[in-house]
Amino acid sequence: FELTKDFLKVFGRFPNSNETYKNHNIGYWCYLQRYMYKKGTLKEWRYDKLKTIDFPFNIKESVLAKGNKRWNEMFELMLEFRDKYNRLPYTNDTFKGENIGNWCIRQRILRKENHIREDRIKALDSIGFVWDINNYLWMEKYNLLKEYIQEYGKQPSTRTVYKGENLGSWCLVQRGTRKGYFKGKLTEERIQLLDKINFRWN
Repeated sequence: FELTKDFLKVFGRFPNSNETYKNHNIGYWCYLQRYMYKKGTLKEWRYDKLKTIDFPFNIKESVLAKGNKRWNEMFELMLEFRDKYNRLPYTNDTFKGENIGNWCIRQRILRKENHIREDRIKALDSIGFVWDINNYLWMEKYNLLKEYIQEYGKQPSTRTVYKGENLGSWCLVQRGTRKGYFKGKLTEERIQLLDKINFRWN
């Protein structure tokens, strides 16, 4: 039950019949609960416990509705987060007990795999949601750097860790990438963004 509850929290839906999660076949477990319910052999206390998470006993009628409800709840929570902090959630951000950062990453993965509905893409587009994961992660670190400079009035050292992120190491990579020491290329746009906050290149 707890694994199914956790799965629902992470993915915003109940598992399919053949899905495993944390090395447990929770999809089959859910199937068994529905089977016992139909046969009238599901114990009352188990039924009551499953109802607390809106378990879909009739999967055809319930799964989609629950998925919509959960997605809408997380979308509204993300809007709340954005209005409060004036930014979209970072990867590890939690808000009101929900891993809102992980939910955002999940939306990007679903779109990359063509597994997200068009109306949800439009809803996320309407609030300026960033789909490119690599660009998003770079901007995440950039915004952390801006926060650090505003808070401490200086640039981080090479060993600086800020809000759980190795910010000093990230700065080192930006310098090295521009000089050609690391694989990849620092775009002109990113150079300009760093110049805006007086990034120390040497």
